[in-house]
Amino acid sequence: MYHSFKKITMKLEINLNIAGIPAKLEIDSRDEELIRKAEKVINERVKKYKVEYKNEPEPAYFLALSSLLNTTMMLKLEKDLKRIEQVNRNLDEVIKI
Repeated sequence: MYHSFKKITMKLEINLNIAGIPAKLEIDSRDEELIRKAEKVINERVKKYKVEYKNEPEPAYFLALSSLLNTTMMLKLEKDLKRIEQVNRNLDEVIKI
């Protein structure tokens, strides 16, 4: 007799502070470490931008810069992933021969 096991996900409510803006999120507990790391990276970037662009308004300006950089990196990774998937398909075709 076989049993199917469902992944048990625990919801967790966490408090974040991003560029001085408090945020409360309900997340999958497995994602907490990654979300906390993202919070840290964003805050470090915002801090860097505050030093580089002292005359700009804050925090929205700095969050926009951080968001642009993060989205650009995400899109590059998606593009790279598509290339890798194409290479894998090509290899699968070669292996079938």
